[in-house]
Formats: sequence, structure tokens, C-alpha cells
Amino acid sequence: MERLKLLPEIAVILLFAAVSFFSLLVAYVYGATAGIQQSTSNTTNLLYVILIIAVTLVMTGAILYFSQKRGIRLIRGIFIIVSIYATFIVSYAVAALVVSVIPMGELAALPVFLIIWFTIPGYLGFMALTSKSFIIGNIIGFMLSAGFAAVWGLTLDVWFTVGLLIIFACYDYIAVYKTKHMIKLADLATSSSLNMLFVIPASRGFDPSAKFKENRGEGTEPEGEKGILLGFGDVALPNVMIISSTIYGNYQLFPFFYLPLLGAVGGILVLMFFTKRPAPGLPLLNAGVIIGFLLALFVPW
Repeated sequence: MERLKLLPEIAVILLFAAVSFFSLLVAYVYGATAGIQQSTSNTTNLLYVILIIAVTLVMTGAILYFSQKRGIRLIRGIFIIVSIYATFIVSYAVAALVVSVIPMGELAALPVFLIIWFTIPGYLGFMALTSKSFIIGNIIGFMLSAGFAAVWGLTLDVWFTVGLLIIFACYDYIAVYKTKHMIKLADLATSSSLNMLFVIPASRGFDPSAKFKENRGEGTEPEGEKGILLGFGDVALPNVMIISSTIYGNYQLFPFFYLPLLGAVGGILVLMFFTKRPAPGLPLLNAGVIIGFLLALFVPW
């Protein structure tokens, strides 16, 4: 059992890295096929930042409001729609990659492309409607995080990305320690089976809602309920910086991809082993990726 003790922490690191590599692939495909580039207009970048912050605040407020009005079905419906949309974005890149790598004639390429593009979001949308499995939730979170990171990392200027991450790090700190509405949001997600959190179990008997209720800053976990809960945003937002940094560095994986990724891993380690839970993830993870980017930019390699 001692050997299995660190499996959830290792799984979190592997999950984060997998999202990083996958979102980089999605960004590369969109950059190559759709010609999307980082905006050079300060006004446009500022509007993007305001849009992301506004949508986050509105969505958070709506979820908390409708949960009190017994509007869980409405909230779940919104999440399913958003999940399907994000999966469409990611599936396009997967389909484009498949038809470009696997040799096939022009007549076969289009049907294969369309089947992949529509089947993946269709399947995940159906499973989101019919299943409450945390595995499906994790897959949806993976797609959402990769799609968000790829689109905004590809679109947003790197310095505006730094500013965005600083703002969200402050917001996450306030939302967990001061207003505590982020804790209410996580409680709602676990008790209502909303796909908002990555669930990393360490045992078959893991119950996310029981884990959350037993671990509100006490630092203890009941036996048989061990695992980790991580918000989708804790993975998506730092990866925006990783993708933005890589594109800023003209796709030089070292140092512009690997150093921010290593910074994020450092933030995860501090979060997992040196903070009392529940704790805000973005202050540590965002700081890690920003430091990694600055090291890539200013240190000669």
C-alpha cells in the first residue's frame, strides 16, 4: 500500500503534462490549417482578457444562483453544451491529423475526417447525459482544458496571457480563502455530479463528495476515501501560458514549452505536499508557468 501512496499525485502530474502536449498539438494543427495567429493588437488582446474574465464571473454567478433555485438540470445542460463545443474544437484537430498522417485517397479522407470530427463529441455528449462516471468527467475535462488552452494560447498575446494568469491567481486565492464561493462551487460539483473537477482516485471506494466533505482544510482523509480533486481551470489556465509561450518562441519546445511545463510541475508538487487543503491551485501553478516562461525568455540557453 505504501507504494501506491503517491499514485494520485503522480497521476495529476501526468494528466497535466498530457493536456499540455495535446493542447500543443491542437494549437499546431489550427495554426497550420486555419492560419490562426496570436493577436498583435493591444485593444483586441485586452478585449479577449475582459471577455474571459466576464464569462468566468457570469458562469460562476449563474451556477451558484441556479443551484439555490434547484436549477441543477439547467446547469448540467449548459455544461454539456459547452463540453460538446469544446470537443468539436479538439476533434477537428484530431481528425485533421489522422487524415494527414494515415495514407488514404481523397475520396476516403473527407468521410473519415467527418466521422472522427462528429463521433467524438457526439459520444461524449451522450455519455455526459447518461452517465455520472468520473472517468467520463475526466475525459470531458481533458477535452475542455486542451481546447481552452489551445484556442487562447494560440490567440492571446503572451504578455496579456501573463496578466490574465496573475488576475486569475488573485481571484482564485480570494474565492477560496476570503469569499469561499469556490469551495461552494466544488461542493456543488461533487454533490450534483457536475463535470467541473478532475477526479483522481487512489482506491476503489473513493467517493468525491465524501472526500470533499471530509477534507475542508482539516488535512485528513478517511481510509478508503483517498484521492485528489482538481478543477478544470487549474489545468486549463496554466496551459494557456504554456501554449502561448511556445508560440511566442516559434515552437521551440526547449526552452519555451518545457520550462513553463516544469514550472507547473513544481507548482503542483508544492500544492500537493506543502499546502493545507482545500487550497487554490492557480496561485502556485500560474506562478510556476510564468517563472518558467521568464526563464526561457531571459536566460541564455
